This record gives sequence, structure tokens and C-alpha cells, in this order.
Amino acid sequence: MMTRLLLCLAPLVVLACGAPEPATPSSKARYEMNDAESVSSMEAALAKPLPEAWKRASVAFVPDPVAACPRDPTEDEVKKMVAGQIERAKKAMEALGVAVIEDPNSASVALGVQIFTNCNANNPDSKALVTGMVYAMPKNAGPALKSDLFAIKNFDAGRVTQALMRDPKLSAALSAP
Repeated sequence: MMTRLLLCLAPLVVLACGAPEPATPSSKARYEMNDAESVSSMEAALAKPLPEAWKRASVAFVPDPVAACPRDPTEDEVKKMVAGQIERAKKAMEALGVAVIEDPNSASVALGVQIFTNCNANNPDSKALVTGMVYAMPKNAGPALKSDLFAIKNFDAGRVTQALMRDPKLSAALSAP
């Protein structure tokens, strides 16, 4: 139940927190996103040790493609991007020794991998802004957390998930009964 609720709310969070400023109607330029701070924050988190609670945890990945732009990339392409990012994240978890299971309701933490497309509806020539993020939903109803929003060129669900795993709030939720 909680998984479904959070999956429904995640696109709204992205729209509220990460929607870009629209390009001017005459602009044919591609939307750009400055995610340098997000990349820097992720690298800083990855430098920290992985909390011990993750050695006993299991994770499941939930695909969450959101194609809010009717043009390139298509909805099917976004779904393929999400599937590829989930495979990348699974390999990263296995490399850390974290169990990956298929059922998000049985996992210690369900991890949603979202790729979101957004475009300027007033300018049919503009390219879509494509972003990615990961959000975590602990099984014990601990607080749901989300990563920063990344431009797709800098989005690696494996690295983003590993950084999110080092968040003290998520680690505390794993340790709680």
C-alpha cells in the first residue's frame, strides 16, 4: 500500500521540486540543467563508509518512468532507460553485498528509479529535459527519502543509490524495528 502511494506521489515531488524553468517560446535550444551541486553532493556521500545496517538489508527496485513530454524521447524509450538504470543499480548493490530481491513489499527498502521527461509545450522545436533520481521507501514505514535530481547525462542509478544508502535517516530507518 505504501509503495503504491509513494509511487503515485513521486512524480508530483519532482514537479514541485525539480521542474526546470521553461525556455522562451522562440528558443530552439535544449533545456539545460545545472546539477553540479547534486553531483558534488553525491561524490561526498560516496566517500563515506557504508553503514553496517545495509549488510543485513534487502532491496527491490521499482521502475518509475514519467514521460511528461509527448516527443523525443518516447515513453517506450524512457521505459528502456529506466530498465537499464535498474540493471546498473542491481549490479552496484550486488558489488556491495546487499541482497537484491524482486518483491518490493518483502524488501527492507524499496528503491524507485525514476526518469522524467519535461518539455516546453509552447515550443514544439525544443528538446525535452530528461532527468533521473532515486527514492527510497523503508519497509518499516520509516521516512521516504529521495536523491537529488540529475541531468540524464550525469545520472547513474547505481552510484546515486549507493550515495542515498549513506543517508543517516535511511540507515536509522533500517536499524529501527
